Amino acid sequence: GWTEMIYNHITIRLPDSVTGGDKQFLINPFGLHYTEVTASNLVKINLAGDKLDDSPYPVNPAGYVLHSTIHGGIDGAHCVMHTHTTAGVAVASLEGGLSQSNFYSAQLHDMVAYHDFEGITVHAEEGPRVLKSIGNKPAVILRNHGLLSWGQTLPQTFAILWTLQRACEIQLATQSMGAPIPVPEDIAAKCTRDALQFNPNHGAGQDVFEALVRQVDRIRHLPVVDGGKLVGITALCAIAAAPVSAAALIASSVMASSSKSSCSATPSRKSAMSFTGSSQPKYSKSIK
Repeated sequence: GWTEMIYNHITIRLPDSVTGGDKQFLINPFGLHYTEVTASNLVKINLAGDKLDDSPYPVNPAGYVLHSTIHGGIDGAHCVMHTHTTAGVAVASLEGGLSQSNFYSAQLHDMVAYHDFEGITVHAEEGPRVLKSIGNKPAVILRNHGLLSWGQTLPQTFAILWTLQRACEIQLATQSMGAPIPVPEDIAAKCTRDALQFNPNHGAGQDVFEALVRQVDRIRHLPVVDGGKLVGITALCAIAAAPVSAAALIASSVMASSSKSSCSATPSRKSAMSFTGSSQPKYSKSIK
């Protein structure tokens, strides 16, 4: 999984049809492990950072500042995902960053941006520099920090982050054995053109996302006995350490949250969602 205890964030902008034009989005509640996050406890927030529901959970400012900057500054950033995986932080801590030397990194040619580490992301003044660093590149390596992706839909954002994560994992494994074989620029450019998983005209990761949702659904409905008690998906993930990524769990929760946020699915693919909106930070407490 990609869990980092109670840290890291996934945010989704809500459509104007739901918000009436106000800029709002959903974020995972701070203080809960990813296996505890459900559709009903996602926190809805407005531009000022005010909670718009009766959620008892706070919002982590370290994530909110970063995500609000991207939602508010990049028109197509309907979803933002950020992780601190071992492979991701390791590559982010390398002077050379991501190596264009494997199947996955070759599919991200000219798609990866870098932003230099400025400390914990709780200061709004860093926002313009973040946006300048990102430009229009949807895969982001926050140096000394971790990985981030943004996209037009939740499935597309997940597909980008998954590919970036795999590229980092393979790079770590390769460099542990020796020097990697570089992929030439023209071949990498061709790989990125030929890889259609990010392209909205070819589903933009929708097929992969739906497969993950089905996986989560199967786990959710498995009867599991622990000490004579029947437990559900949260306990199952904790007990069995099921290899379901945090992003997939959160994504499944968001997908199921239509009754809470009135988010409608796209007509052609009933489980695909696209959200709009933006945000600005309000909280001052510093949390990593």
